[in-house]
Amino acid sequence: SKDKLDTIACVDLSKTVSNDTKNINNANNTTASAGDVLTYTLTAKNEGKITSENFVVSENIGDILDYANVVDLHSGNWDKNTNIVSW
Repeated sequence: SKDKLDTIACVDLSKTVSNDTKNINNANNTTASAGDVLTYTLTAKNEGKITSENFVVSENIGDILDYANVVDLHSGNWDKNTNIVSW
């Protein structure tokens, strides 16, 4: 019912990447050169009508580790066995 839907938290997740070295704000579908510094930004927005407590955002970074070194996880916890970082 609609009343039940009103009590569901709906979190919208998105991810962007910028190339700080080349000053590219939206580096999706671009080529990074050796030594370029990339910044990935994960955004979570609760679009629901209730508070979502203890929400955890997780991201698998395995696809970038063949070509990059992690510099700063901004307080994220990295499980190196699964390559998942959680905040």
